[in-house]
Parts: sequence; C-alpha cells; structure tokens
Amino acid sequence: MKTYVLDVLENVLNEEEANQYYYKAFIEMDKRERIPYMVNENRYLKFLLRLYKMDKNVVYKFRFFEKWCFDFLSNSEKLHYKNFIKKLRRKASNKKKFFSKDKDILEMIFKMSFRDVFGFQKNYRIYFSNLKILITSLTDYYYFITFLDKDEEKVRNLVKKSKLFLRWGGNMELKEQEKFLEIKKEVIKMIESKKEKLTENNIKVDIMVDIMNDEESYYILAFESDSGVAQLEITTPHFAPYYYVCFNILWLNDDEPYWWLDEENSTVTDILKNLEKSLDYFINS
Repeated sequence: MKTYVLDVLENVLNEEEANQYYYKAFIEMDKRERIPYMVNENRYLKFLLRLYKMDKNVVYKFRFFEKWCFDFLSNSEKLHYKNFIKKLRRKASNKKKFFSKDKDILEMIFKMSFRDVFGFQKNYRIYFSNLKILITSLTDYYYFITFLDKDEEKVRNLVKKSKLFLRWGGNMELKEQEKFLEIKKEVIKMIESKKEKLTENNIKVDIMVDIMNDEESYYILAFESDSGVAQLEITTPHFAPYYYVCFNILWLNDDEPYWWLDEENSTVTDILKNLEKSLDYFINS
C-alpha cells in the first residue's frame, strides 16, 4: 500500500502564496474569483472520470453528511443533478458508506469535497473497488491517493494526462499519528500527576472517546466539578479551529466560556504547557 498527495500544484506553497490561495471560502467567491479554482476542479474531475471509465464500482464513505453539503452546488448544478440529488440524499442520509455506479453521484460528491475547502479533513472518501484506489479529501484543494494494489503505473499516467502531480504522502500521515500519540501519552501522565488535586477538588474525570484507526484518531476527556464542566480533545488534524488539541470550560454560573486551541506550529511542549495551565485554571476555580 502506498499513499501520495494528489495535487494540482507541483510544489508546496510558501506562507505568502498560501494566504493568497486560501484567502476566501469557495462558496463566498463571486463567479470571477472562482474561475482559477474551477479550472483546478476540472483537472481533478477529469482524472476521476478517467478512473471511473476503468472502474464503475465505486464505494463512498463520509465522516458525516448533512443537507448543507448540497449548498456547495450551484443552482444550475442542482437543476442538472436534480434526480440524482434525491438519490444521494436517500443513500447518504441513512448510511455513512454506500455503493453506486452513477457517474452523476461521483461528480456531485467530488465537487462537494473540493469546494468544502475549510471543512473536515478526510470527510469524503471515494474508493474504486476494482482498481483498489482510494481518494481521500484533505480540504485545502488537495487529496490523498492510496494505491492498495502494486500496479500503479497506469494510474500515474492518468495523473500526468490530467495535469496533476503526486508527492509522497505516507510520511505525512505517519507524523500526524506520531504527534497524536505523543500528546496523548503526555496528557495521560499529566492527569495521573494531578490525580490527588482532582480528587481533593471533587472533580470527576471520564474518558469519553478513545479511538485510533486508519480513519480517525480521537482521545476525549470530560471533567466535571461543582463549578462547571470541561472537555479536553486530542485528535489528528482535521479542521480549521484547532490542529491537535482543544480545551474548553463551560461554567455553571454562566460566566464566559474558556477556550484554548493549539495552532499549526504548536510544539508538543507548547501544547502540554498550555493544557496544564488550562486544567489548573479549571481545578482552582
């Protein structure tokens, strides 16, 4: 199994270029602003349709699917896909995973995944079951492509024909998981070191979620005291408000909620320092 980044850009953007490229959500752009993004969208779509021509047995999987996903389609597209929108609603509303041979459903789901630029990472997955190729949305207008079979040369040629680029992406997922595990390990140590303080202040601690697999990694702790409730979330990067860690407090006396979110460049040391500060604030309030 090999995983690559599938991108319309040959090289990674620098900070200035990225600020310009991601300056506005796709659905907030006017028609003129959308033109270069539509050109890029069509490159991806041509590639997917070339795969579809080779393999019509497509499986779709979502982390979640809501009615507002259809807001990413223009009015003319909604009219064009009218019959298939009803079909997609039926399939996706009841299941997070479904099979379809319909070309229009492939087009709609891809367009949603491309235009949902600031949404959840890995929310949309498109699996060509005969080719054994998985396309996973990463937001930011690019994707992971995973070859589950050894023969990938034919697909590489299709990537070139579609004016797309492949970059080695296996290390990216590995680094994310490694950082997630390191933060989780240190958080468990921190909670253990504060066990006495937590007990003294009558604070209950519960593990709400503890998941780690190929699709998602989450570790969520809930804290409950006489003055409020707090939640600590650790995950692999998936959407804009935070990258790996979020800590929030809701007070029972309706005081202003407390939030701490890590940032893209936060180190594990930075994260642990701020988490300890946040937890101490909750314990001592």
